Order: sequence, then C-alpha cells, then structure tokens
Amino acid sequence: MLRSAAVIGGLVAFPWQSIVATSALRLNHNRWFSTFAPSVALRRSEKLSSDAPPMFCYQCEQTENRRGCTKIGMCGKDSDVAALQDIAVYALKGLSTLATSARTIGMKDSEPALAAADSVTIRTLFSTLTNVNFDPKRFVRYLEQIVEVRDDLRRTYDELCQQQGISPAQPIEAEQWQPKSLTLEEEFTVEDLVDEGKRIGLWERMHAYGDHLVGLQETIIYGLKGAAAYACHASAMKPVEPESFKEFHRLLAFAASGEEQACDESKLVQAVLDTGKLNLEFLRQLDTAHNERFGEPSPDQMRISAVKGKAILVSGHDLLDLEDLLKQTENAKVNVYTHGEMLPAHNYPKLRAFKHLIGNWGGPWQIQQSEFPRFPGPVVMTTNCLIQPRDSYKNRLYTMNEVGWPGNAHIPNSSDQPQQQLRVDYSDVIRQAQQLNGFAKDEPARFVTVGFGRAFMQRNIDLILKLIKSGNLKRIVAMGGCDGTEGERSYFTKFAKLLPQNSAILTFGCGKYRFHRLDLGKIPGTDLPRILDMGQCNDSYGAVALALSIANKLNCSLNDLPISVVLSWFEQKAVADFLTLLYLRIKNIRIGPAMPAFMSPQTLRFLVEKFNVIPIQYENADRDVKLVMEGRDNEVNQPKDVLSKGFKEPTASAS
Repeated sequence: MLRSAAVIGGLVAFPWQSIVATSALRLNHNRWFSTFAPSVALRRSEKLSSDAPPMFCYQCEQTENRRGCTKIGMCGKDSDVAALQDIAVYALKGLSTLATSARTIGMKDSEPALAAADSVTIRTLFSTLTNVNFDPKRFVRYLEQIVEVRDDLRRTYDELCQQQGISPAQPIEAEQWQPKSLTLEEEFTVEDLVDEGKRIGLWERMHAYGDHLVGLQETIIYGLKGAAAYACHASAMKPVEPESFKEFHRLLAFAASGEEQACDESKLVQAVLDTGKLNLEFLRQLDTAHNERFGEPSPDQMRISAVKGKAILVSGHDLLDLEDLLKQTENAKVNVYTHGEMLPAHNYPKLRAFKHLIGNWGGPWQIQQSEFPRFPGPVVMTTNCLIQPRDSYKNRLYTMNEVGWPGNAHIPNSSDQPQQQLRVDYSDVIRQAQQLNGFAKDEPARFVTVGFGRAFMQRNIDLILKLIKSGNLKRIVAMGGCDGTEGERSYFTKFAKLLPQNSAILTFGCGKYRFHRLDLGKIPGTDLPRILDMGQCNDSYGAVALALSIANKLNCSLNDLPISVVLSWFEQKAVADFLTLLYLRIKNIRIGPAMPAFMSPQTLRFLVEKFNVIPIQYENADRDVKLVMEGRDNEVNQPKDVLSKGFKEPTASAS
C-alpha cells in the first residue's frame, strides 16, 4: 500500500525517473520538406479505410452513444476541426520526439529552439481539449508554428550532434510530417490538411493496432492534454520547471514510438501512470503560482446575485487574465462577475481586494446558451468551456488564448502581438460594457462560502484530526471533476443530499454546481460548512496535498484514510486528474456518469481488479452513501461486462 512519507511541508516531492492565419498557406520547400530516411514507427495510411466515417472522436464523456462521434461532435466540433486536431497531435508527437532526442544529448533547457518547442506543444495540445477551439484557421496556424519550431530545433540539434561527433537519431515519420499533397510552389488549403488528418486519425490507427492498444495510447494523450492546460496556466505566471517539460515530451514521444514501445501493453500502462505523476507535478506548480501571485486562499462569502450597474462576465480558468481585466476596469465604472470555471477567483485575497469584482453569476458551463443571452454585458471566455455562440449574444462574446470560434471576436495577448504594450488589451470589451445597459437594479443578496484552499485546510489539520477522532467527522467525500448535461449527473446531487451530518464534502471542479448552493449545515462542533469549496479542477492539488498530510499525521496509507473519492468526469483535465489518483494508488474511486469510451473492456477490468474503480449509477446513490459511510467500498459488486477480458500488468511500479 502507498505510504505518504514523501511529504515535505505539505507539498509532495517527486523525483523524476530518467493567431489567426489565412486558410491557404504558401509553403517554403526548405522549411517543410524533409529528406530523412523512412521511419519504422507508426506510419500514416496511404488511403482511408473503406468504412471510415467522416470523423471519429471519443475523447470526452458526452461522445455520441458513448462510443464515438462520427459525423459531428456532441461538443459542436465538425469533421474538419476533428481532422485538424488529429494532425496537430500527430505533428506534436514528432516534435516531442525531436525535443526528447535533443535533451538526451545535453541540449540546455534555455536553448530558444527548445523553449519554443515546450511552448507550442502545451498551447496546441490545450487547444484540442473539448470545448476549447473550433476555428479551423487557428489550427492551420498552429500547424505552421509546429513545423517552424520543429525545423529550427532540427537545425540546432544537428549542429549539436556535429559538435559532439555523434550521429543524429533516426527520425520517426511524425517527426518529418508534411502534407502529402505538397509540391514545391503550390498553395494548399484547409481541405488539404483535413484529408491528411483523416489518414492519420484515430480510425486508421484503430484499424492498424486495435481498440485496446490505441485506447491506452489515447489515455496517455488525453491525460497529457489535461496536463497541458494546467501547464499553460502555470507558465503564464512563472516558468514551468524544465524537468516537467522533459517528462512531458518523453511521454508524448512514447505515444508515437511504434509497435516496439507504444504497442507494448505493460509499457503503455506504466506510461499511463507516469502521466498521472506528471499531472500532479503541474498541479503543484500551478498551486504555487496561484498562491504566490494572488495570496493564499481563505474562506469568504461569495455573492451569487447581481447588483445595479454596467457589467462584464468572465468565464474560464485563467486568473491572470481576470486580474488584468480588473486592473483595467478599476476606474471604468464597470462591475466584473465571474462565471462557471472562474469561480475560484473569489478564494484569493488579492483578487477579492478589487471592490468591483462583485461575485459569481450564473451556473455551470453547459447552460451558457440560456444564460449568456440574459447577461446585460459582454462575456469573455479566457479558456474552456465554450459552446457554439447563439446570435443573441455572439456580438458581445470574446475569446482569448487557445479558445476560438470561427468569426467570433478574439482578444490577442502580447505574445501574439509583440508591439502591444499591455499583456492583454480589454479596451473593446470595456467600451462595449459601457455602451450596454448593465443590470437595472440590485437583486436580493445571496451568498455561498468559498475559499477552503490547501493552505487554509493544512493550517487546520489538527482540528480535522480532532473531528475525525471524536466521530464528529466520520467521513470526508472528495467530489471533484466536471459537470455536464446528462440527467445521470443528478447522482451527485442525490449523493450529497444523502450524506449524514457527520460527513463533509471537499469539492473542486464544475461538478460542484450540482450541490454547492445546498445548505447542508455545519460540521458538528465547528462553524465550518459541510461543503468545503476548494476551487475548480485547477485547484485539485489541494485535495491531494491535504490527504497526504492527514496520512502522514496518522501514519497510514491513503487508502486507510476516512476519505472517499467521487469523480464526475467530462473532459481531459478530469482524465488527467483520474490518472493522478491511479498513480497515487488510490482505490474505490466512484466515477461517472459513464466510463470513458476510449477505455476497452480489458482496461476497465484492470481498473476494477487493481483499483476497485466503481462506475456510478443513479439508482445506487443510496447504497453508495451507506457503503462510503461504513468504509465498505470493497464490497461493491462490479458489472460482469466490465470483467470480461484479461489484461497484462505493468512491469514496474510508478511509486
């Protein structure tokens, strides 16, 4: 069983194991064309399979029939964008392979070509998350950037090899990608790239290697997508630690390394666990960056109703973007509200100090099409989750960073426009807010308590231990993850309501919108509410650090703690967090509303047998609460179809 001895000052220390462009681009032959020898690994198909659908994507929980989207994504992604995302991931696998080779021979992390590879990798992967970027022209630009960075890194790598008197590593096919339709002087369009993307997409790989092995490869990719989002947020505030980028490229390169590695089941499982380990490291760095920039979170009352005045609504996860907006609106007589994933802003004292940050308006991301028309001001999407904008508010919706929708207004930052003095210029947003009506009157004041972040919880760990030992706190339920549209997600509301008074909920993620406004009373013997809001998915490191600290105090394993995990998953950050829990060897995780479509029966059987992962069902909420409170999760009977096929274990432990 996992012991929690590696906790230093409440933080976990882990040693490491070893934009818009035109739709037509004129290609420079010297930059795009490669004359390397043919690769032996993971080749793209010369032609599409006869049964290939227009697209195939199964990366999120809402995928069609819980098997895969084949015509248009349930998220609104069309087949062109799906193909462009596939080719972007493919090209990044090649770039990461080259970056790994470069670091292997001692290329310094400060080398500009390597730093550029780090940046374009996490930004492009982030753009492929569910509900982030739907703009095909932006993906053409990402592909151009990938190739520019790759070829610059290739030249630097070859020069270093020559200096050291060694032969460069033979490149894999993804490392030398170029559109197959390319000739020396021809232009090519988005359509050319789409056709190329379909030849290297999921459907063709599944034909080549089978659902099970490709599913494991995609588990790594989706985990890395989630980790890339956390890395982007962290890197906006302070540099990401070089070892983290090194490991990121190693894992992405592994997913492209061909049958000898990326089709070895035990090595794939190990890489899945390593992805969870890496994600935890990015979460730690993000937690540190947030605390240093905005102050340590502390409990406070967050308003959830509007006040009279002009207004701007900010959604997404990027707190730095919010801070920039708050500074630029201080004297503009415009109030600012957070929405959805931006809720944790109210945890941080330096952001709460802005008096015109009024509160959190509206509900979770999935009802934005009914809520945004009612908001009387502009809406800014700093990151996901974006749904197709309706005409009623499209002209006052602004996207930022990796978010995009075709034809929608996009706010560049200084990295996109170096001549821009401000990191982000919100002038157009502020001007529109001043022109619109805003809220006509104050709404009745309503509040919820937030701000129970890692630092606060760890400062009160002796109180928590006292409550546990006295029986006033018999069980802590960590309820994290995403929200979504499915009716089955009412399970989480029902579960929260059924928990008895001597239990508490630690919540982090949009799943909280299913219950966080419920009045469940206080933990007996304290003034603490039974719903302890730690923030969003970006703040989930706090829950892990708290559990490790309690385990240290009690000198027990994580699985011996009176803590249960109930995970509501939707997109790839939740996948990354799930892999982190597996890396920590946490058992009895309840997950739903459905199991990931990309996980084969063999994978699910492994998860059930080794970790007792428990798929949720609405009708079982009563039973689940009873088992959780009695500490009898290991008695759950799993569905027989989950246990239908065998699975080979990894050859080494991730611990």
